[in-house]
Amino acid sequence: PVPPDQALVPWSKINMYELHVGSFSPEGTFAGATSRLEHVQALGFNCVQLMPVTEFGGLWGYNPRQLLTVHSPWGSADDVRRLVDKCHSLGIAVIIDIVLNHGASKNNTLWMWDGYGPLNNGGIFFDTGKDTPWGRQFSFNKPEVQAYLLDACRMWLAEFNVDGLRWDSVHNMPWELLQSMNKTLLEEFPAKIQIAEITPETSKAITSAKFNSCWRHAPHYDVLELHNKQRSDWTKTIKSILDIPHGYPNGFNGVVSILGSHDQIGCRREGKPDGEGHLHRYFQERVGSKGKWHARAMTRMWWAVN
Repeated sequence: PVPPDQALVPWSKINMYELHVGSFSPEGTFAGATSRLEHVQALGFNCVQLMPVTEFGGLWGYNPRQLLTVHSPWGSADDVRRLVDKCHSLGIAVIIDIVLNHGASKNNTLWMWDGYGPLNNGGIFFDTGKDTPWGRQFSFNKPEVQAYLLDACRMWLAEFNVDGLRWDSVHNMPWELLQSMNKTLLEEFPAKIQIAEITPETSKAITSAKFNSCWRHAPHYDVLELHNKQRSDWTKTIKSILDIPHGYPNGFNGVVSILGSHDQIGCRREGKPDGEGHLHRYFQERVGSKGKWHARAMTRMWWAVN
């Protein structure tokens, strides 16, 4: 095992592959993903970021039903440990995507967990939380719930020995809670990277909430605006992507994916816009089509820039 004060892959050298376990292999399991990790290594990646793997509802994993168990249709906790160990043996770091801002809207194991719930308010985990389009927020004001969320982080970092966490949608959590949790995690796991997805993107996630890095969606849309002729200064745009953003202390404080992450390319409407008018298509389709060599060349070029 890597010593607790050392990172398997230096943060400034991370080249991340986002992986959805259910669709990565024909088996759609942890074991199936483990059997294909040499493919990721051969592509030149040194880090795998697993989309959520706790027990969840739906397809992507962002509707958690339990935070201290793995998604049972994909396998067991030991299967996840073997996946992590295999990654490490190949020199690949592992980052887990965690969803701490809300629970699942359907079949939520934690709903009414303690049997208490006048007016079906969700019990101890949810009775003071706000409703969201994705499910009820956790009762962030309760010490017991705060401890539960912190233990969910500790579980991955200590028991599964992953190399960091990518926190989903932290703008939907109390700032003071983020500061407190990161303070504790920094003390206990100084070499484990904490990445915030926050909208709008801000360096305060680093300087105030004490994350190590911020998930940056903006470069993807900046580049698409170039191709759609909504902006014309290619040099300035590329420079803004390559430079350390204003207010960010270090280059590794920003995770950039010009070609897009699951949020940009995860199409569930056969290429039609979602409820907010956004398309979710592969980058190559956004600048042409899969069958056009120009679109392929543009995709390869932006991958090289990234």
